[in-house]
Amino acid sequence: MNQQNYASEIFWVRISYWTGAIIDLVFAVILVFSPGLIQVFWQLDTPVQETNLMWTKYLGSIVFSWTCLLLWADRKPLERIGVLLLTCYPIIGGLIAVDVYSIIYSLANPIILGLRITMLSLVFILMMFSYKNAKSVDYK
Repeated sequence: MNQQNYASEIFWVRISYWTGAIIDLVFAVILVFSPGLIQVFWQLDTPVQETNLMWTKYLGSIVFSWTCLLLWADRKPLERIGVLLLTCYPIIGGLIAVDVYSIIYSLANPIILGLRITMLSLVFILMMFSYKNAKSVDYK
């Protein structure tokens, strides 16, 4: 493989890591410092309060941890390429499933959830594209 293709593969993998990290960081900050914005974003009927407030802050901590994992993977992008699969299938796939469930059972605004599903799907496609291209690289 020539040097230009190798650089291109690393570029897309790093774009994937950073895209996920930035989205996660924004979401983590909202969950921890302004959990009430969740009600606004998803146009929920009930406010986020009491026990739910505690759980949103816990979730924000977990999301921030995933931000750190993506940034860690970016330090050795090809060696840690498996992080993209872990991000795509249990995380992004799970979030899309929850959003579809929420639309089916009218738990939140379907337009907002549809936009979120679209964004998550685009990130999923980006990460899987990067993963597939990077798997062809002999980095050792």
